[in-house]
Amino acid sequence: ILMRSGSAADTQQLSADCASFVQQRFFQYGHDLSVSEIANWLRNQIMKHHDKKQELMVGLIVAGFDQATGTGKIFSLFPSGALCEEDRFAVSGSGSSYIIGFLDQEMARFGKELSKNQSNQALPSKEQAIDLCRKAVKSAIHRDGSSGGLVRMGIISTEGIQEKTIVPTTGGPD
Repeated sequence: ILMRSGSAADTQQLSADCASFVQQRFFQYGHDLSVSEIANWLRNQIMKHHDKKQELMVGLIVAGFDQATGTGKIFSLFPSGALCEEDRFAVSGSGSSYIIGFLDQEMARFGKELSKNQSNQALPSKEQAIDLCRKAVKSAIHRDGSSGGLVRMGIISTEGIQEKTIVPTTGGPD
């Protein structure tokens, strides 16, 4: 999954280029690229523009399930070309500063309430994670005029990616 924030023109072009690259590599080698390989390719594309003094205004999140490692991966890419592998979640966009603290607090609460998974980190259930995303985006929409009016989620599991769209109710945070 590639999630985008920033300049619509920059993110749409980079997304289209990435889709072409991934498809070309699949036909060339007969297997999907790993999430890490895609994130690094995107980083290289951002840096090529950076080197030419053609800054791209993009904030990207690349996430998916890597068959080779048997784990989910999340990467954040910044306009500077910085690439960070995230532990449990990533945020991007103008409303992200409003919700990062909320998500940190909620994930810490899950750490106290839930049993540990293989990576020794507590995780919410699928339903709890969906509700957490809804509440977080609702909070950002309430405080940030540039945050959109809906939540587009990609729920990643070993079975694939399930897409879900939620329209948070109006008003302030729950």
